Amino acid sequence: EIQDDELFFDVMSTFQTDFTDSTATGEDFKNTAEDVTGMDFDQFFDQWYYGQGYPRFNFEWYWDDANQSIHITSTQTTTSSTPLFDMLLDIRLLFLTGSDTTITIHQTENVNEFIIPLDEEVYDFYEVDPDNWTMEYVDGISVIVEETESPAYFTVGPNPASDYINIYFLNPTAGDRSIVINDIAGRKIYETQISDSQSRIDVSALPKGVYTLLSSDGGQQVVKRFIK
Repeated sequence: EIQDDELFFDVMSTFQTDFTDSTATGEDFKNTAEDVTGMDFDQFFDQWYYGQGYPRFNFEWYWDDANQSIHITSTQTTTSSTPLFDMLLDIRLLFLTGSDTTITIHQTENVNEFIIPLDEEVYDFYEVDPDNWTMEYVDGISVIVEETESPAYFTVGPNPASDYINIYFLNPTAGDRSIVINDIAGRKIYETQISDSQSRIDVSALPKGVYTLLSSDGGQQVVKRFIK
């Protein structure tokens, strides 16, 4: 949380000096850390000291070759008593060249999306928390299959979505289209037929996550991703 080794050891040294030959509590350590660093540790202690459980993660990622960036969707689940652990998390990535790098993401919500530009193409989301700095459990890491590229066919938004998505077909004479929404596991959760050039779909009941929207006119199929 402090992200500064020298400052962290200053905290530890001060705490040891102030409470030598006496009894100290977690609140005493929190107060010392705040005094030395000037930081506010209320949220950290509420989650990690007074809270219950630990964070579990699912990661979905893909490499965007056109923009030379990795897209990561990080989903955190916890217990009801501690609904979120706001935390920094290191991720080790491997490049096609055989070299690697470690990036740091900041989980501030149960579902976060990150777009991180990199100089080399990533081929493997290799390791989460490689140096074991934090306490977490990784339930799964999935590669998202790249969507079919056909920007003239339709667009979808807002993305990320909250209560609804709008679908705009740029070829209004294409006729009836089949619309299917699948979750990240490939399960069909919605299907309809659309004949108009635009349509609104209610997604308010969907849980947070990444979804694919497939449009088919009987011949061509186009797939887009959206985040709820």
